[in-house]
Amino acid sequence: AAAPPAPAAPAEPRVHDSLARDIGDFTARGPELAEILSRAREKPGQTTVAVVSGMAGVGKTALAVRAAHLLRDEFDVRLQLDLYGHSAGHTPTEPGEALHTLLRELEVEPERIPAETQARAALWSSRLAGKRVLLVLDDAAPGRVAPLIPGTPGCVVLVTSRWQLTELDGVHHVRLFEPTESEAAGMLAAFAGLGPDGEGDSGVRRIAAACGRLP
Repeated sequence: AAAPPAPAAPAEPRVHDSLARDIGDFTARGPELAEILSRAREKPGQTTVAVVSGMAGVGKTALAVRAAHLLRDEFDVRLQLDLYGHSAGHTPTEPGEALHTLLRELEVEPERIPAETQARAALWSSRLAGKRVLLVLDDAAPGRVAPLIPGTPGCVVLVTSRWQLTELDGVHHVRLFEPTESEAAGMLAAFAGLGPDGEGDSGVRRIAAACGRLP
């Protein structure tokens, strides 16, 4: 008699990942990056929220994305969403709309997504139960973030905003200021492929200063 067929190998669990591309030549922001990583790993059984705030162009998104990529292997759901809190040509995304997008990222069929924001938030949290979740919410406006924070333990949420979002309780705040002259010159030298000695070039420093030391 023919041997019975071998049992099929169990399907690999699907990894949901919509993180933006990492920045290969990321420079500076070492203390802030270490602070975010330390806080994200400090209490793995709890939900951790870090808000990265600062002026336009100071590098908030780059820092959050870099931190997310350094953390990504510790999570099985990695999602990023632009909330257009201060983007020209866009109105800030409402929580209900954002939740609809996040639920679709988890492959929830549109007809199964409730109309009410509160019900969507409940479905969002239930779909994430038992999963390790990394969520990047970029360019957030005040009053629109709380419904998006999962209520399940083990989640890390990185939020970027021009505002400090002081209405959120129990979050860790990371305030970004303009890079120093040396940091700005180092960034520009790295972007231009000039190597570690490029930071001291007078032309590099003049260009960095003309750009307000902003990335």
